[in-house]
Amino acid sequence: METLGEILLNKMPWYLRNKCLMIICFITPPIGYIIIVTNKKKLSREKWLEYLTISTVMASIWMLKFLPDLLQLSILVGIFVAYLAYKVLKRRK
Repeated sequence: METLGEILLNKMPWYLRNKCLMIICFITPPIGYIIIVTNKKKLSREKWLEYLTISTVMASIWMLKFLPDLLQLSILVGIFVAYLAYKVLKRRK
């Protein structure tokens, strides 16, 4: 007998399945935004925020290519330092 999760997974369109939507948000954030916003009611709040965050981060990285090289490098280094600081602070707790 199938569980409720399996039944719902089989009825969801292919572009709303977890792995597929994650890949779409990661590779093509504008298309991910469209899918996420148009299907907000079909996603749980946690999944909606997760996919929206991934699309936003990836879109911001995409936008870096339009900046001058020195500014682009300094922003990437800043993001990396912030990530490392987050990991260190998380480990100390």
